[in-house]
Amino acid sequence: MTVSRDGAYLATGESDGTLRLWDIQSRRQISAAPPGGPTDWPVDLAFSPDGTTLLAVASDGTGKRWPLRLPTDPYQAMCALAGRSLTRQEWSQFLPPGEPYRATCT
Repeated sequence: MTVSRDGAYLATGESDGTLRLWDIQSRRQISAAPPGGPTDWPVDLAFSPDGTTLLAVASDGTGKRWPLRLPTDPYQAMCALAGRSLTRQEWSQFLPPGEPYRATCT
């Protein structure tokens, strides 16, 4: 596992090749890349210097680049993915604690 330079994100790799990106503050998973990464585990993970790519390299030299596309407007991204505003229950499940509920899709 590795932490981004700004300390906001944690990247983890699993033995089946799945890579996961976590928001450290909320302790929630942001996204996952399906299995198909390096084949010889354990791997080394690193964020690119500009933070836009996660690099995974195994001891056998195989590797995978995972482009990180964090939304510039997370509320708009939620609307696009769900096709509607989140319910109060979904809001409390997916957003950081204390974030006041609001309907975000118009």
